[in-house]
Amino acid sequence: MPSVIEGVPAMHDFFWEKIPERTYEHQMHAGSIAARSALQNANGLKAPERFRAMHEHLVQGLRYFHESYAAALAYRSDHQRAHIAKALELALLGGAELREARTVWVQIERSTSGE
Repeated sequence: MPSVIEGVPAMHDFFWEKIPERTYEHQMHAGSIAARSALQNANGLKAPERFRAMHEHLVQGLRYFHESYAAALAYRSDHQRAHIAKALELALLGGAELREARTVWVQIERSTSGE
């Protein structure tokens, strides 16, 4: 998962003109590849009923990150900063879904440990 979210700080930094475009593009390509791969892997899994809610949040979060990197890379076509703003918005939604998946995981752990 870290490789999926590593590009988000670069989105922020590029939006505020703290890093060069070349660094930004490199980070967006790497993040896009990682997000696509993780999403394909997650979609290929059939989660048992007990883990289904967690899996759904995970998959949705990865979808948001995949869309985020696509929006970030769209910047190259017309240099509209709105693409980067949209990418950051999608990344925040993806992060929220991953946090929700983590919350469900903690609940599952507690239910199995007898807490």
